[in-house]
Amino acid sequence: MIKKKKHETVLYTVFHPYSISFLKNFIEDLEKQYFKNFDVYLCFNNLKNKNIYLNEVKKINKKTSFNIHYTFQDKDPITVRKQNLKFLTLKYKKIVLLDSDDKMGYDRMQIVHQKLNTHSFVVNNIKNLKTNKTLFSKKNINVIKLSSILDNSFVGLSNLAIKSNALKNIINKIEKKLLVLDWQIATLLLLFKQKGFYIGNIFTYYRIYENNYIGRLNNNENLDRKLKIKLLHYKYFSKYNKVFKKKFEDLNKNKKRKKINTIKNKFYDT
Repeated sequence: MIKKKKHETVLYTVFHPYSISFLKNFIEDLEKQYFKNFDVYLCFNNLKNKNIYLNEVKKINKKTSFNIHYTFQDKDPITVRKQNLKFLTLKYKKIVLLDSDDKMGYDRMQIVHQKLNTHSFVVNNIKNLKTNKTLFSKKNINVIKLSSILDNSFVGLSNLAIKSNALKNIINKIEKKLLVLDWQIATLLLLFKQKGFYIGNIFTYYRIYENNYIGRLNNNENLDRKLKIKLLHYKYFSKYNKVFKKKFEDLNKNKKRKKINTIKNKFYDT
């Protein structure tokens, strides 16, 4: 067997009970990337019948041109990602994230890999996989600032790529109780003076459906959850910056007055 070359970049994802059916499609889409000089790290989390998926990934690994590494875990979503990412920072220079039920444009890996040479993290645009509608109308190229993600985040675990040296600086500060990992990671990176770069003309294609967060209906239950997420986020980051303290106080007042119409049904209103 020919030994596959190890690369400096890794593509990381987590398969869970709702997304495991996309395993073969996920690997097939990676094979279509223009740039293939990256490894793949798959985490299988909270799955039953692990032997079935273990055998399947072994078969895939023999056929694919990629180095596919994998782990099986049974942990909450934030803990498993924090542990995996901490491990990957020790093995690779660049980490590209993609949700296991999503796809990405065939040029994403090539451009993101290149941009990470000069920036600590890179965020790309998003399209609805079903409708092909572009989610963000932001300018093509922007420097990301903390003010850009104070009220809601356009940074997701499916359109984010991070340089390992930058991630090492903040990985231990990730808090499980904050519920939404991507908003937390982006906030920490910016608070610790890491340079973020947004590219509007490359895309991740989101598979939007009821079982993922952005596909849920904007009913009272989910509005309450969004409110809880924001309050936890603002309260935690108040110790880093007074802007968050002000956001927490204002939102908490609105909550007490039952004026929560500030929680809009934006695409990723976390």
